[in-house]
Amino acid sequence: MATHHISQLLGKTLTRYQLKGGFKRARAILVWPEVVGGELSRLTKAVYLQDKTLWIEVQDSVMAHHLGLQSPVFLERLQAKLSDKSVLALRFRVGQLPEAPPRREIPGPLPRSDQKRLENLVSGLKPELQSAARQAAEAIFKARAWRERQGWTPCPVCGTHSERKPICVVCQDLIGNPQVQAATLRLTHEPDLLENVLNFPYLSADALEVARYSALRQLEGAMDELSFAVVSSGGDATLREFLEGAAHTWLALELRKPLLKVGRRHYGKLPEKVANVLSSGA
Repeated sequence: MATHHISQLLGKTLTRYQLKGGFKRARAILVWPEVVGGELSRLTKAVYLQDKTLWIEVQDSVMAHHLGLQSPVFLERLQAKLSDKSVLALRFRVGQLPEAPPRREIPGPLPRSDQKRLENLVSGLKPELQSAARQAAEAIFKARAWRERQGWTPCPVCGTHSERKPICVVCQDLIGNPQVQAATLRLTHEPDLLENVLNFPYLSADALEVARYSALRQLEGAMDELSFAVVSSGGDATLREFLEGAAHTWLALELRKPLLKVGRRHYGKLPEKVANVLSSGA
């Protein structure tokens, strides 16, 4: 008797009873937490699949925009998980999630500094757009204030307030992206590539900032080890030269300056241990 794989039998059964479309929709929704993993699975919720577009609800418009920029990464993972192309696009929208802060907890009046920033943001818009833009911006500022009161801190990469440290979950997720990792490696050797985004046409602006952040952290680790090696060797000239090279690369990325325009006058910007070693005779 001929044998059939269970997926083939299931597919025939679903087709016979016209349930295959519903099964695919349910499967895409069910595997979404596995696709994003970790903390993002708590902050997002796949709600329905329509016209091969999976709609995902998030806490606020800031997160919807931020995740939308990274949708190609999530889509690739989802298609790999499903082993098909039943989903061709992802759309993020604001929804009601359990983790979303109640609106009544958001403080009323904005601080004067935020009010001034808000007015600057909307002043250049057409009059008919200013009211809606002002309401949206005010909601974002109030949400940020609520997060600050909960002890959340700005992500050093994207600036979004997050309870996770040192960087937010979205930027942390991007660090594992192979294209971001490749860009990180290039920046640790050629920091001047950062001056032109066309050097990384395959990365979004946010992804490139994550690559820069990751390159800085890797260079800091290398400088820490080299500083110890220089001191332990009594000031070995070759090790010191390597440390200076890493320090100049770090400064070029940190200050966003061409490599040739950084020098000893910038050593005060370096991590304290590294600056001390380079400024001493060690």
